Amino acid sequence: MSNKTEILTQNNFKLYIEFKDNIIFENELINKNIDYYRDEKSIINFRYFFLSKDSELIDLILKTNNIVANIESLPIPEFNQTKKIQLIYLKVAIGIIII
Repeated sequence: MSNKTEILTQNNFKLYIEFKDNIIFENELINKNIDYYRDEKSIINFRYFFLSKDSELIDLILKTNNIVANIESLPIPEFNQTKKIQLIYLKVAIGIIII
């Protein structure tokens, strides 16, 4: 299952998975017997390659486990983190206004 280099020579697609979701994602891939290749050079996000035929199963894994996957574009910030940062800015602004 894990790190099959043959995937790189076949019709494939790639996804970037955040570090915090990596263990859950790989566990689900192994449970569903999905072949994949993980690029070990990535530091912040893990880059996975999959066969195109497995795209529907992978989509299901991502949806059921609430995993945000990115493609090779600008990364999508996690909504909860953005909301927390906005709350901090709001508190600081209110504090400055009160002072």
